[in-house]
Amino acid sequence: MRRNKTYEQQKKYYDEYNDYESLGAIFMYWLECGNETAKQMQETYRECNRECKEFILEDLYHLCNKETFDKETFYKFVRIFNFGKK
Repeated sequence: MRRNKTYEQQKKYYDEYNDYESLGAIFMYWLECGNETAKQMQETYRECNRECKEFILEDLYHLCNKETFDKETFYKFVRIFNFGKK
């Protein structure tokens, strides 16, 4: 498992072709399409250093807050990252 990776390292690793605006957008895609399990998303999140984790949560907060704050989706990510369950 990769450990203590920065935001830029994670973004480059998981977004090889630069298709996504942020790591948060990648997590949103994984949640919507279902090609990553909650456990896999949790593992990816745990590879990050503290600063990277903060950036991911901030990305997700803003992505869930585009039109109206979708608390349910945001808290779903919190559950995934902390407990590995949707």
